[in-house]
Amino acid sequence: MLLSIRFSVVQNVRKWWEGFGKDLEDDIEANS
Repeated sequence: MLLSIRFSVVQNVRKWWEGFGKDLEDDIEANS
């Protein structure tokens, strides 16, 4: 049970991080 909770958290963090990373890259390109 604990493992499945951790797995779902990792999935959510990965989705959030991908979106965040894209925004960050766009900001860097815009500022350079």
